[in-house]
Amino acid sequence: MCQYDQDITTIEVNGKEYSAIIIGDENADIPRHLLQGERMLGKIIDGREISSFSWKGVIKDDEKLYIYFEKCNITHIDAIKDLKREKALYIIDELSYGLERSDKEFLNLENGIFPLYRIYIFEDDKVLLLPPDMGDLIAISRLGEMRRRDVLALIKRDSPLGFRLIQEMGELLYLSVTGELPFEREEVRQSGFKEIPLSWFYSGLDKKTEGFIDLILDASEKNMRDISGNLKPNKALTWFLSRSSGLVWNLENRSEEESKIKLGESEKIDAFFSKAKKEAERKNFWRVKGTLIILIAAFVIAACGIAGYYLSVFLKPPTTVGMEPEEIIRTFYERQSNLDSTNIDDGIKAEIPQYSEVMNLYITRQTRMAYEQSNPHVIAEDWVNAGKPEIMESAFVYGVILDEIERVDEDTWRAKGTWYTPYAYEKEDDEYMPPEGYEAVFEYEVWEDFDMKWNKRGWYVVTDITIPKYEFKELELIPTFPQRPTQLM
Repeated sequence: MCQYDQDITTIEVNGKEYSAIIIGDENADIPRHLLQGERMLGKIIDGREISSFSWKGVIKDDEKLYIYFEKCNITHIDAIKDLKREKALYIIDELSYGLERSDKEFLNLENGIFPLYRIYIFEDDKVLLLPPDMGDLIAISRLGEMRRRDVLALIKRDSPLGFRLIQEMGELLYLSVTGELPFEREEVRQSGFKEIPLSWFYSGLDKKTEGFIDLILDASEKNMRDISGNLKPNKALTWFLSRSSGLVWNLENRSEEESKIKLGESEKIDAFFSKAKKEAERKNFWRVKGTLIILIAAFVIAACGIAGYYLSVFLKPPTTVGMEPEEIIRTFYERQSNLDSTNIDDGIKAEIPQYSEVMNLYITRQTRMAYEQSNPHVIAEDWVNAGKPEIMESAFVYGVILDEIERVDEDTWRAKGTWYTPYAYEKEDDEYMPPEGYEAVFEYEVWEDFDMKWNKRGWYVVTDITIPKYEFKELELIPTFPQRPTQLM
């Protein structure tokens, strides 16, 4: 049985049996807006015929939460590596055909990838594409390793967005040969995205077909761009379809156990993983050592910063003297966006919720600038105004784009804006690691209240700052370019 088929079951609703996909336990929290409005339609690809697929709704019992639909026989696309292996090329060709003939709204591509959790094999060898709303429900309930495997593990560093659906088809063919996605293992991703050569598996696969898969997975960035051209990602699949039709697929079905890569059976494969693991460990070692350097420098810089802060407080009035409340708030956010840890609390007699965040990123920036002679901080507003271009590897986007300021009552002003941060504010996502070749930007809509009083010395003073509300907007993965080596003089 395919590892995902444990999530496919049959349930009874109002006395009638339905097929269902388990999407979580009974305590799973599903946003209501996903359950409202008209249901979207999925697609069933049968030969060159495409028909619609509808789902009924979401229901829970004492243990699980289910999406249910008319009773049918489905299995996850992962079955192409074992129980559906002999039909893998046909199934992937059908999948490509369905994707190529889908519009942008249906595809709803995440980072150029069509997630595996939206792909099922229907009845015999037909392909079922779940609609976007069903996909969203599954995605929300399956955060973690499964979601990373179904999306992020398919992304190869430096591959153009327009080529990624072609690349995904090649990765699925590789899965059906080897039993594992080429870049699924973290050590492979961390050591240069070089997969185990197909020829090492002695599968007996037709050499022309094997070469076609290798061509897709090992294409240079230039060749990827030449192949996909200026076409939309799904339309670029025409290239794949025109070539896959003439291939020979001569592999047989096997059990799930037979499909697993087992260490100890091949010296070449064992040596490959050993080398990849050592390379990944080497990179992780330098990451840890770099963190230690930052922590040591942080102590020194923070100590100097604190001393300078208290000296400035006693010797001169705040720079906000003469400013109206709205101007004080705008200046405050400019200093936050610029990581101006020395002046961010100027004219403020209150605890600042984001002070630790600004200080930590300031220390990181100053230390990196001292040791690497490069500034890793990308100011969010500048980045957005420039069209969200790629950034230097290990850089981070941080800052606030202020949308509006309104006066709530006599002494309180409320600022609403979009905050861009390199890490999540939610505990469950705070250890998220972006794929190699990308940096993460978490975007939040934040409401922040400023209480102000007119003091006896003749200017406004901020007496309290609170964040009554914030909402997650989206996670963006930004492509990166290599950091230029430091020139030693």
